[in-house]
Amino acid sequence: MAPPLVALLGGLVAGERLGPAELLAVGVVSLGILTLVGLGRVAAAQRRSLLYALGCGVAIALYTLSDGRGVRAAGEPWGYIVWLFALDGLPFGLVVLWLQRRRLAGLATPGLLPALVGGLLSFTAYALVVWAMATTAMALVSALRETSVVLAAWIGARHLNEPFGRRRVVAASLVAAGVVLLKLVA
Repeated sequence: MAPPLVALLGGLVAGERLGPAELLAVGVVSLGILTLVGLGRVAAAQRRSLLYALGCGVAIALYTLSDGRGVRAAGEPWGYIVWLFALDGLPFGLVVLWLQRRRLAGLATPGLLPALVGGLLSFTAYALVVWAMATTAMALVSALRETSVVLAAWIGARHLNEPFGRRRVVAASLVAAGVVLLKLVA
């Protein structure tokens, strides 16, 4: 949901115009993700969950556009990234630490190192996405970012014994083809 929305809204709010090959690349990646999710097989009981997922896609598209415009307006990607995390992440983290201090007190020692490593990896991954949007079309970065869903499917199949059937193979192949197209057009 996010990459096509970013492509559409990026043209409206940031003046980004994607060529036919770039639109095709975004479309192929998005089709691969939709295939992975199995959108055509949504049961009636899952429709409410689908609405939440669509809402999440809209939210991702909006904050992607916000970050893309922000990093470009700042002119200095790393300064923007540091301020973004300082003004957004630090207050949130401090509020959580304060509100959950009793629950977290016993967890601090054994889980501290994995939490710090996870936080550092999360910061690095998002910082790279924001940095890429400083010079690359936001829709292309958004499409490439969504490929992590295929990695998650592979982890599910490899480590959680989830089936990796024909649908997931087709989805992964579509996403891979979309990434190759992104590389060829970017």
